[in-house]
Amino acid sequence: MERAVGFARVSSGRQARNGISLEDQQVAIAGKAAAEGLELAEIIVAPGETADLKQPGIRRLIGMVKRREVSAVIFYALDRLVRGVRNQEELLEIFDAAGVTPICVVFPVDRETPEGLFMVNVHGSANQYWRDKIRYLTKRALARKKAKGERTGTVPFGYQVGANGVHLEKHTGERRLLSLIRRWRNRGKTLRGIRDELNRRGYVTRRGNPWSLTCVVNLLRK
Repeated sequence: MERAVGFARVSSGRQARNGISLEDQQVAIAGKAAAEGLELAEIIVAPGETADLKQPGIRRLIGMVKRREVSAVIFYALDRLVRGVRNQEELLEIFDAAGVTPICVVFPVDRETPEGLFMVNVHGSANQYWRDKIRYLTKRALARKKAKGERTGTVPFGYQVGANGVHLEKHTGERRLLSLIRRWRNRGKTLRGIRDELNRRGYVTRRGNPWSLTCVVNLLRK
């Protein structure tokens, strides 16, 4: 009996709750393996990973494919493997080079006929569209929040979250320290010199740690 490996992925906890969960994908993959008469060696589960080829889960899958440990890869849908036309094409070419068959639960991956290849490319383009759309909408939403003075991630040094838990307010102590650091830098003090002077005077980072060279560099870049 030929061996197959399964691959299940969600990029966020919300997706796991509102979309096809990891458990649902694993059940469907196991059923597909049985229907195809394949021995399912394992299912690689990749929770919280983005849909590109650099993530640990997909890298592990690629390693198994290149070592020819399996003859097939089973997944729920193409966008559960990767998203983006380039990522999808590169991954499928890796499968082809190793003689590994991609098996999708919900959509037949036919790359032999013009019609089948067209549909695979359509799915890849659609996945790329939604990836770009999400990125675009997220960027716009963050820009609107920033314009309103609302928190959009890590609170910048020199600010703090206001009493309402939404808007940012100036942090007097941090802003004074930032002005001091910039004044030292403008007067020619080295980055290491600034770090040493901060620690000598007993200043600590926001997390209560001694100042490191990296902290000083990152602060002056902002």
